[in-house]
Amino acid sequence: MNKREKQKRANIEFSKRIDLAFYDWRKKRGKDSNVHTLLEYLVRHNIINQTIINRWLCIDEYKAQLELTKKIRPHGNKQVAIWNTEELVPLGETQIKSNIIHHTNFFRDQVHKFP
Repeated sequence: MNKREKQKRANIEFSKRIDLAFYDWRKKRGKDSNVHTLLEYLVRHNIINQTIINRWLCIDEYKAQLELTKKIRPHGNKQVAIWNTEELVPLGETQIKSNIIHHTNFFRDQVHKFP
């Protein structure tokens, strides 16, 4: 079995285990099954941490703000987009710039399929 096949099998197993654990967790708490509850479960169990959430939100909001500034200036205004992003995310200007520079590629669509 090659690495790709093993990874596919591991992804399927991960999905099954998350599904069972999430089902038990939400039933014990009487919560509905929805995206918000799933994200709450993933964060509470450290499967997704707050750093990843802040990075993703920072990059996504920066893109949205940059598009808004393009309505005013043809190429947008990066600094204004950063300032506007700073209003939403709990990060400073330097951290926002660092996330944009170093982590944007991390959140692009991946080539491999899941599961």
